[in-house]
Amino acid sequence: ISLRPYGQEKFGTKTELKNLNSFSNVRKGLEYEVQRQAEILRSGGQIRQETRRYDEANKTTILMRVKEGAADYRYFPEPDLPLFEISDEWIEEMRT
Repeated sequence: ISLRPYGQEKFGTKTELKNLNSFSNVRKGLEYEVQRQAEILRSGGQIRQETRRYDEANKTTILMRVKEGAADYRYFPEPDLPLFEISDEWIEEMRT
C-alpha cells in the first residue's frame, strides 16, 4: 500500500501487508490500511516504511517491523536461477 496526497508526483512510502490468507482478507486488509494511511496523511503525519499483518479478529493491521531502508529487506540474488531476459520483440509478439 502506498498513498500520496492528491497532486503529489512522488510515490508515497510503502507498507507491506502479511497474513492475507484469503481473498476476503486481502480486501479487508487493503481497505483498512488505505483508511489508516489516509487518516495519518490528513492529520499531517508521515507514513513509515513498515511491514504490518492483518488481524482478522480485530479487523485491523498490526505493526510487525519497521523498515528503515532497502537493506532491511535483505534482497540478494538467487544463485541457482539463470538470468531471464525478455526482449522487446517477444513482448510485441505476445501483444499481437
